[in-house]
Amino acid sequence: MSFAKYLIQITDPRIPDIIYATFPDITHNAELLNKVYKMWRLGNDSEYAQLYFAKHNVGTLLTKLSGYKIDTDKKVIRVMLSNGFICLIPLDLFGNIDIDTLIDVLRLPMQITVKHVKGVLIADNVKVPTLQSAEDIGKEIVEEIGALNALLIGYGIMPHKDTYFLFLPRIMALFKGFRYPHESFPTFPIHVLQFTEPNTGKTHFAVRTVDIANYEYMGGELPTLTRLVYDARSGAIGTVGLRDGIILDEFDKKTANDLVKLTTDLRALLTGMEQCVWSRSAGAKPIEIRRCVNFVFLGNIPPYMKGGDSRQKIVQYYNVSGMDALVDRITIVDIWASEINIANYVLHRIMPNYVVRGIVEYITKNLKPEEVSVDVKGGRIARHAMNIKTLLKALGVNLSDEVVAYIAQGLYTFDMLNRATPTDELAKTITDAKYLNNIKDALK
Repeated sequence: MSFAKYLIQITDPRIPDIIYATFPDITHNAELLNKVYKMWRLGNDSEYAQLYFAKHNVGTLLTKLSGYKIDTDKKVIRVMLSNGFICLIPLDLFGNIDIDTLIDVLRLPMQITVKHVKGVLIADNVKVPTLQSAEDIGKEIVEEIGALNALLIGYGIMPHKDTYFLFLPRIMALFKGFRYPHESFPTFPIHVLQFTEPNTGKTHFAVRTVDIANYEYMGGELPTLTRLVYDARSGAIGTVGLRDGIILDEFDKKTANDLVKLTTDLRALLTGMEQCVWSRSAGAKPIEIRRCVNFVFLGNIPPYMKGGDSRQKIVQYYNVSGMDALVDRITIVDIWASEINIANYVLHRIMPNYVVRGIVEYITKNLKPEEVSVDVKGGRIARHAMNIKTLLKALGVNLSDEVVAYIAQGLYTFDMLNRATPTDELAKTITDAKYLNNIKDALK
């Protein structure tokens, strides 16, 4: 099967997937692999970067911007890098590009050559890799092995009955949906919450998504409005102005401070998630960003949260004012109670980022709103049901409208669906299952 020719063998597991996926030809070039890895560490590892610049005045790094401010007088971009350093980038280094293109460029990973001067990095050269996609390749792969198989393999996960249902909510978070059924193009954010047992590949999914889909991985810390929207002290635009999605891991680990922070910032979070308007009053200067950003909440399932209404369980678990409104905005609230060791399904091969982006873009182009034919109670639940049905259909998943409505309401989980689906009838629900034997043969 031709899809296998796009797979990259991971030869050194210490090196992040992003390096293999961003530089597909690097697998068989140990010298280049080591060089690129050091550039990535310099741009993303704070400890490594501090030690490096204590010994060297010049370096080249691969990184993403965590926030930025434009100094209009000096024509310099003041950016916060992933390694914790401040970097000053003259606007001239980006050439004669228009403002809209520059805004898009600042969201991309970039290669920056810098000088270290008194604790600050000053850019001498900037190379911005095109965030290319390969929609034609995506179409080829989807038509050969199906959309769900293509995305799982792209993430380095073996398609299987268990991984189909486990990853479906996460995969749906890669897409935008529809606010209304008459819309012709998906722009509305899809928010997903999934709690599972440990070792189900949540972090694996998060790390790959950060590079494939321009998402921000925030680990287990709840973000402040300073980080999300605007930092009044530095004047830097926050994460929602730079990213298409935000992943919050370890969302189950709440502390007293987390609850206070959640209650304090909830109103702005609710408005942004629903209206795509992010605002913060920074002293006398109100800041507003208009951008639809997907949110993915991941965590381990507490022992007493198994069974029952998933939405209500989450609200009760946090027990803070306004949490019901947050949960109401989430498209899929999924609790996976079964134990699965994702290590048994890791391929140790992945597809280049641009190929996976091509698969997502090809699927996105074919999305059309699909309303459910059953009555669904709740103001937003009907919209959630429409978007769940739309995305499931695009991914080749056949469920009745009643089951889709139950999923939207939190009354039925993908774990329940997995356990209720006989293995010998899997292809009736997951169309892609008919390709499984051919995929196994191709991956030998």
